[in-house]
Amino acid sequence: VASFTSFSSREAPISGCANISTSATLAQDATSNGTCFTIGANNVVLDCDGFAIFYDQDGTGGDGVVAVNRTNVTIKGCIIRDINVSGAFGIGVNFTNASNSVIVNNSIFTNGTNNNFGIILFTTAATNVVENNTIATRGNESLNLGIYSLNSNNNNISNNTITTNGTNNNEGIRLETSSDNNRVTNNTIRTS
Repeated sequence: VASFTSFSSREAPISGCANISTSATLAQDATSNGTCFTIGANNVVLDCDGFAIFYDQDGTGGDGVVAVNRTNVTIKGCIIRDINVSGAFGIGVNFTNASNSVIVNNSIFTNGTNNNFGIILFTTAATNVVENNTIATRGNESLNLGIYSLNSNNNNISNNTITTNGTNNNEGIRLETSSDNNRVTNNTIRTS
């Protein structure tokens, strides 16, 4: 990664889940029945400032934060928690075709039965930095992954602490189907 655009540490305060198109700082915990934050523009910083994002309350799946077809997005300082234990397909941070972006210094907790992902880098998500996150994916069935990269290249995944559990196919980091030239270093992973 060569460079990222810098933003002021004084972003607009927000107090609830939303589609955000400008940089924002969370001013209190936010809760959603499904997806909480959708990044609706390029060059956006979501700074949770230590506050929590509670998502997927109704158990039908959802994302804590999702960025699709975006560039230069930063997600930092968040506690992201799937709060339904009976649903599936809970995703903490979903970067689909997102590039030159950063996911840093977050605590991400998924819940549910199966197909729970802390972070997804999906469909040509490229040249992103995923660093210094604590991720716990919990499920009582299979496919609970800390970080999942599918068709995504040239990402830097480093210094994350990942714990996964479930019945089978629970992995800390999975690189799959044309996920080439990714740098994966200094991660601590525990699976069960």
